[in-house]
Amino acid sequence: MASAGAGAVPSAGAGAVPSAGAGAGASAGAGAGASAGAGAVPVRPEIVCLCGSTRFTVELRAANRELTLAGAVVVAPSEVDGPLTDDQRTALGTLHLRKIDLADRVLVVNPDGYVGESTRQEIAYARAAGKPVSFTDSV
Repeated sequence: MASAGAGAVPSAGAGAVPSAGAGAGASAGAGAGASAGAGAVPVRPEIVCLCGSTRFTVELRAANRELTLAGAVVVAPSEVDGPLTDDQRTALGTLHLRKIDLADRVLVVNPDGYVGESTRQEIAYARAAGKPVSFTDSV
């Protein structure tokens, strides 16, 4: 993936995948890294929605892999081979907004700071819904 900017796929700090005792979904002081003992309720891992241009498939896949290996559940844009009809494009755009609804936060994959119009709309939607938004590269 391109060099890390503000909010890149972090290992610690703001926007990072939570460690024990922190982050969305943590309950009663147990974090994502806590082991489940007798009667313990499993902690829900952080859900991260990736946004970005589908021209950055390699970078989106790399961010997905890093976050998944760090313990997050990742939802990402659909990969579609071939052309789409206008109806299909609209349906996929709406579906991606539902993915943002499910997420605890949004990570925008934006190599060299590129953010296209669809991604700008997704960022505005996420922010209006109160979702934290970070970027892999500076904007």
